[in-house]
Amino acid sequence: MPNRSLWTNAGLHRLRARFITKALGNRSRFRRAALAVIGTVVVPASMVGIPAAAQPATTDFYIPPSASDGTPAGTLIKSEPMSVGIAVGPAGTPLPFDARRIMYWSTSPQGDPIAVSGTFFKSNSPWPAGADRPIVAISPGTMGQGEQCAPSRFIANVADPGTPGIVVAQYELRLAYELNQRGINAVMTDYQGLGVRTGTMHPYVNREAQGAAVLDSVRAAQQLPDTGSSPRSAIGAWGYSQGGGAAAAAAEMASTYAPEIALKGTYAGAVPADLADTLGRIDGSVLSGAVGYALNGFGAVYPQLLPRIAEFTNDAGKRWLSNVAKQCLFQTAAEFGQHRTAEYTSTGEPLLTILARIPEAAQVLEENRLGSVVPTGTIWLDSATSDDIVPYAQAADLAAEWCEAGARIKFEPQHLPDVFPTSGVGHLIPQNFEFGQAQDWLAGLLAGSVDNGSCP
Repeated sequence: MPNRSLWTNAGLHRLRARFITKALGNRSRFRRAALAVIGTVVVPASMVGIPAAAQPATTDFYIPPSASDGTPAGTLIKSEPMSVGIAVGPAGTPLPFDARRIMYWSTSPQGDPIAVSGTFFKSNSPWPAGADRPIVAISPGTMGQGEQCAPSRFIANVADPGTPGIVVAQYELRLAYELNQRGINAVMTDYQGLGVRTGTMHPYVNREAQGAAVLDSVRAAQQLPDTGSSPRSAIGAWGYSQGGGAAAAAAEMASTYAPEIALKGTYAGAVPADLADTLGRIDGSVLSGAVGYALNGFGAVYPQLLPRIAEFTNDAGKRWLSNVAKQCLFQTAAEFGQHRTAEYTSTGEPLLTILARIPEAAQVLEENRLGSVVPTGTIWLDSATSDDIVPYAQAADLAAEWCEAGARIKFEPQHLPDVFPTSGVGHLIPQNFEFGQAQDWLAGLLAGSVDNGSCP
């Protein structure tokens, strides 16, 4: 299938060259550069049309019904039409998708039913392969921990709700646009604890919560009428950073949690497979506040950790955890970026050092590791050696573990130099370099091609 990406291969090569040139030049002012790219993607001018009339959620949409133990996970609760806050498409042409806000049932890490919201993007383009229109489940990158940070709210409102005036052009929105151009429907979860007013903390980077939210979003999307998709549709998954971990978790869980889903392939980029390693890497970076997201999520899912968290955090640490629990990513990066977790502990030690001494914490980190389960379908595992947030070595280890277990893994690392270390630039920019090729690959799998991976 031809590459329909709005970025040409030549343009991506030029961007890669500029990235490398910057790496060899001036490395100062990295924090400002990082804040300019966190959660964003460079959008070609041809994509930006006139602003669309944003259609925010009705007041009651995010209020869930009472949970019912007998309702299957993935059951669609409700949906409503929505528009994005800016038109992304060649000026003067209609958008290639219709967007709907959705709510569906999923399963919490404790095994309880929980309502989750998300966004469905219906393609109005033909699916060349015929048969039922496929669906790609998009797992978003880190948005924050406040319930207002749900991606479905970002798409409707464009600006970060936690930092008015900063415009977010999500790379997930561009991905949905291009998938819809190819005739593929897309669905994007908000994750548990974001969007829907459940009164629960977003369990940031929790393997089971993320995997279930992604798989159940597919089940819900298959129930929407007049989309061309059905329970027989071929399914793909896509995610980067937190989203890469969520997509990988969904692929690992699919065979037992949702065996009826025909998951053909998954693109998983910058996967935080080892949370202990990732938390240590981002400590002191522009994304160091996300350590607070993780700690809050641990306490919500594993309440036995709460007394220990209270014990090893000082007053500043307790304020830090309370604040980030209500923030979106830009606000957290602006307030807590470049701070060390040692500032927030009662002993003055880095958080990871303390967690390593707590058996319960070590168990939690181990339970949320990826790599011990053979994923369903073929995985394109993407990582850059420049990644200053999720260490490249994690991807190499994950590929080796999966390959040894018999999985179908396509691992083609990007060898790039460091640029603006600890700023997040080396983590965020490389996601664009394989964007078109990865879409071609996934669309091919959904159309029936076979890729057994590159494992030795």
